[in-house]
Amino acid sequence: METIVLGPLLIPYKWLYFILAGITTYITVKITLKENKSFFKMFMDELTNALFLWFLFYKFSIVLFRPSILFERPIEILYFTGGSKGLLLGTFVAVLFFIRKAYKNKWSVPLTIHAAVYTLLTFIISYWIIHTLFAIFLNQ
Repeated sequence: METIVLGPLLIPYKWLYFILAGITTYITVKITLKENKSFFKMFMDELTNALFLWFLFYKFSIVLFRPSILFERPIEILYFTGGSKGLLLGTFVAVLFFIRKAYKNKWSVPLTIHAAVYTLLTFIISYWIIHTLFAIFLNQ
């Protein structure tokens, strides 16, 4: 079974992996940028805004790709996502938003690239490790 059942809620393990990887990434990046506390706060604020924007575009881009859904069955907007096109559109918009904010706030380019790459790699690696550990321990 790929979900945790909590009463009427079904929580996919994938969500748990994302949450744990996000917490791990936050702690790791905070430790890494401990000498730049003001930059860390601005960086995380803008990263959170970009992730929220990514989610909105991913979730509701179905309206852009299938506008007839608004007139036929508008409730389906809540159940469906934009698929791979929505994923790409959300990623593109979030990255542009983040770059625009970095430029507007006049962040140091090397520090911003260092923090962004470190954040991305830490998230990917911690997600993979958590997923692997869950697979090892849950399949026994």
